[in-house]
Amino acid sequence: MRGIISVLMVLVLVAAGCLGTPSPGTHSNSSNYSPASRTTVATVSEEKCVRNVSSDLSKELSDLKTKVELLNASLRECRSNASLLKYSLNVTQSRLAVLTSEYNGCLAHLSTCNSTSLKLENCQKELESAQEELKECRVTSDQLSSELEECRLKLNETYDVLNRTYTDGSVELLIERDYYEEAIEAIDGATQEIYVMMFSMLYDPDDWSDEANDLINALIRARRRGVEVHILLENSLDTNREAYNYLKSNGIDVSYDSPSTTLHAKIVVVDGRIVFLGSHNWSESALHWNHEVSVKIISKQLAEEVINYFWSVRGP
Repeated sequence: MRGIISVLMVLVLVAAGCLGTPSPGTHSNSSNYSPASRTTVATVSEEKCVRNVSSDLSKELSDLKTKVELLNASLRECRSNASLLKYSLNVTQSRLAVLTSEYNGCLAHLSTCNSTSLKLENCQKELESAQEELKECRVTSDQLSSELEECRLKLNETYDVLNRTYTDGSVELLIERDYYEEAIEAIDGATQEIYVMMFSMLYDPDDWSDEANDLINALIRARRRGVEVHILLENSLDTNREAYNYLKSNGIDVSYDSPSTTLHAKIVVVDGRIVFLGSHNWSESALHWNHEVSVKIISKQLAEEVINYFWSVRGP
């Protein structure tokens, strides 16, 4: 840098005429001075010129240094700004990538929303249809409520009839076929236990319309419901063998009385409360053709006495 400045100073001095031969104007007046004087004047003039040029150069150099420093500062600032711009560009690119991803997500969400909107419309239609069905159901419910109230009234009436029928101590006369209807209803309604003492019990597997078969099958149904069923038959009648074997094969507790004594009783006890006593055997002739009479008695005390009699005849 210093070498460049020295060269510049020499060039400036040469250009200004401070070095070498005097200018023509100066030379024309040289006749008025002696050689020594001319030399002194030239030297003074050159020194003055050098000082002026040096001062100007120093000032210009100072200005130049200032400009160079300013340019360096500007360059540094530009580099800093360039770095900031590069960083901002990277941030912007990253943000653009994020925004692009979010935009794609929004497009996907919009597609989902459109699909959801269609589903919502379908749900709205289904809701309207359901509301119409609900109105119809309300009408039907009102009708059912009315019918239910009628059924409740009828049920209360039936309950009153049953209450009167099954009041402890009541006695009902059963003539001929009445016995079959009451007996099979009681057996099918049994929930605890059934005791039967029967002189004649005829089972005919080939006759589907035989009332005796119906009563025997009702005993089997009761046993399958978990009801305890105990049966005692007359030992001397061979006609009882078919019923005995059929009941035994279906898990019924059935036995014969002692051969030394005839069992002529016709008794049925249901759930320790309902007692049937009379002339009805369990045969087609007794239940369908003969003139027979029995009674139905509602009495826990009587039922208990009959059950005790059953076990006394049968034995342990």
